[in-house]
Order: sequence, then C-alpha cells, then structure tokens
Amino acid sequence: MEKRLLVGLAVGVLMFGIAGLAQATPIAEAGGPYYITPGSTVLLNGSFSYDPNDRSIASYLWDLNNDGTYESSGMTMPFNCPTNVVFGTVYWVNLMVTDILGASDIDNAIINVVNELPPTNPNPNPVPEPATMLLIGTGIAGLAGLRLRRKEK
Repeated sequence: MEKRLLVGLAVGVLMFGIAGLAQATPIAEAGGPYYITPGSTVLLNGSFSYDPNDRSIASYLWDLNNDGTYESSGMTMPFNCPTNVVFGTVYWVNLMVTDILGASDIDNAIINVVNELPPTNPNPNPVPEPATMLLIGTGIAGLAGLRLRRKEK
C-alpha cells in the first residue's frame, strides 16, 4: 500500500513538474545599470535573456522612452542621450523578449546621465598593501629556505 502511494505521488509530481516546465516563459534581461554622458550613445544589451526550456528567443523589442510602445527591435540597441540633458537624469527602458511559442517576458533597465563615466574595468579584488608585503615576504622566505636546503645537501 505504502509503495503504491509513493509511486503515485512520484508520478504526479513528475507530471506536474514537466507540465510546469513546459509552461515556463522566457526570461528577459535588459542589462544595466547603464551610464551615459550628454550627447553620447550607450549600447543596451539584451543578450543575457534566455528561455529555460532551451527554446529560441524569437524577438527582442525595446521601449526606449518608457511609454509602453515597443518601437525598436534587436538583441542590442543603441540609446542616444540628448546634449541638453541635466546630469542626474535617469531614463527607464524596457525590453520584451518573446520565444518561438509566443510566450514573453519584460525587464527594465535604468540609464543614468553622469558628468563622467565610471571606469570600465575596475579591479574588483585589489590586494591590500599589507597583504602584498606579506606575499613578498613569504616568497623571499621560501627562496631563502630553498637555498639553505641546497647548501645542506
């Protein structure tokens, strides 16, 4: 009796799990946050969007002025900042992705207007100065130990 109950439960979970997976929608990833200076262009990137069922993304549509109308298409999209915009202005853009079965998802990203762009490749894990000295000291001590070891032989 218990065995039948467990088998029935396992089959039910499997069936509902597969049905739920088949119904999964694609995931839109609009990227960002983006930074831009007045009069320049930034490339919006939706290439990290995906479909959990490994179906192809059929379309990438962008709403560049947050009015609800998706007027531009493409995985990447240039965004042009006006020259007369005030620093600190924030633009919202939306990306809608649709898979080959017609299921869709929307994500948004912000574009910050700044006076100066942040560094493009900051060092995310700098070694603090005391640690650098410790590493150098350890290396020198290792070399000295190696030299002493060779002299003993």
